[in-house]
Amino acid sequence: MKARMTVAALTAAALVAVPTTAMAAQGGQGGQNGKGANRSQQRSGDCTGARISVGTLTNSQLKTLQWMAEEEKLAHDVYVALDEKFGGVVFERIAASEAKHLKAIQRLLARYDVDDPTAGLGDGEFASDAAKQLYADLLAKATTVDEAMAVGAEIERMDIADLKDAIADATQRDIKRVYSNLLRGSQRHLVAFTR
Repeated sequence: MKARMTVAALTAAALVAVPTTAMAAQGGQGGQNGKGANRSQQRSGDCTGARISVGTLTNSQLKTLQWMAEEEKLAHDVYVALDEKFGGVVFERIAASEAKHLKAIQRLLARYDVDDPTAGLGDGEFASDAAKQLYADLLAKATTVDEAMAVGAEIERMDIADLKDAIADATQRDIKRVYSNLLRGSQRHLVAFTR
């Protein structure tokens, strides 16, 4: 319950100045091979919603998408720091996976013409004060390898809860598909941290 309240607070605090609608920039009228106004077909060559129409998002969905980018970056950056501190294949592999998760979210941000709160930021740097604080708090908890593994599990549990909520709120098929793929990844990561 505390994690869900924290997530809700982080989501609200993390996102400022979100446009009220987002649409694909490529849409046009006529001569677009079926691409009508405010709609486009994207093909990215991966499993992140390729060839699915793009439409509008609610303000809540926009904020969630931006928070998901920060959350994936947070997970990546914490795991990179834990790998540097403790070593171990699990942190390295899962950090690499989180980088892929972030790229999937960034593709959605670009597709829906939504500002990326992670753009141009290095490891441990975040757009929101809430993410900065969470990053510091999580690293402070990880003074031993066992505590670091527990931090990894905490991050994945938070991510799983957020993704389930995001899937329930999402109306666009491409976003649901990406969130569902990330959910499966986070569930696997949780298993790796709790063995």
